Amino acid sequence: MSCTSLERSEKRFPLHRIQQSYLPWLGNAIRIVVCLLLIPDSPEAASYPQSRHNAEVEIWSLLGRYSTPSQDTSYFGVIFVSGRKLFVRGNFIQFISYNPKENNYVQRLASDFSLRRKHTESVEVLNEVFGDAYLGYNDSLDYFDIKPAFDIFPYSLHVWPVKDPVPFASIFTKKWEDSRFNWYLYPRMRIDLFPTDSGKGQLGGEAHLQHFWGSPSGKNNDFFVIHLESGFDIIAGVLPKNTVSPDWLPDSYVCIVYPEGRRALMPSFDYSVTQWYRHDDSGLDYPVSATLSAPDENINLTVSAFDEQQFLSMRGRENWSGFGRVAGMVKGKPDTGWCYLSPMGRKRGD
Repeated sequence: MSCTSLERSEKRFPLHRIQQSYLPWLGNAIRIVVCLLLIPDSPEAASYPQSRHNAEVEIWSLLGRYSTPSQDTSYFGVIFVSGRKLFVRGNFIQFISYNPKENNYVQRLASDFSLRRKHTESVEVLNEVFGDAYLGYNDSLDYFDIKPAFDIFPYSLHVWPVKDPVPFASIFTKKWEDSRFNWYLYPRMRIDLFPTDSGKGQLGGEAHLQHFWGSPSGKNNDFFVIHLESGFDIIAGVLPKNTVSPDWLPDSYVCIVYPEGRRALMPSFDYSVTQWYRHDDSGLDYPVSATLSAPDENINLTVSAFDEQQFLSMRGRENWSGFGRVAGMVKGKPDTGWCYLSPMGRKRGD
């Protein structure tokens, strides 16, 4: 029974008129409602998009590539973060970019937003303001309206879904009530970039968008999203060997999204790291090149970082987070593409 239904019941049947025999039933109903509110709702039944203001952490991550005015390809990421716990307490925006031609990885952090400076127009429609930046959704035209507001990225964006979102519920194969967080990911989107300074023309690109909310957890896998020129997209989270995932974290998975939007989990796959990078400050090793094969789909790909030192520093916490190239075979045909990588650092010995 929903809270709205309980309110209507209270108006029709005041508590002082409820017979004693109904009180145990009412108590059980209230306990059920409270328990349901504590469990992350399955995104299969959720509307997209929708803010999750009551979550300990909420993150919107847009990762993409675009053609610059000089016809070079550049990669970027805009990460909107709101939270009330540990290093994500408050509201901030993280920006990263990488230009392969210049081999230049840049990051910026805008973190001077108090809780009052993040303004939400409505709980029903995504429309949030972070100082001069904003993140919104145009429901009538079905596109995201995003302005990062960084001098090194002087664009506002219209981001159009090309494929339906992939919900975390379709990947988390354990008991849903054990999950401590939730997410969904638009696997392929079209971007229109509008220069914020006059005199320059519109640019185009592509990206994926992930919405995460819930309790923050320690990173336990190599996460990457692959975009292939053939129209296939692949979302993968792979545990290091000999690692057992707790009940509230997913096991290793590879989800393939076909060009027409259909998605499927791979029943079997092989993931093998072929190159590592050691981070001197932490002493951790990060995979920066790996092979991924799924025999059921005739997929055999090599994923390689553009640069080994794409480290993102977020509120004092450093993690490898960047972009790479993809090449190999899909459905027996040669294919290429790009990817976003967020691998897990681990101790491997000297």
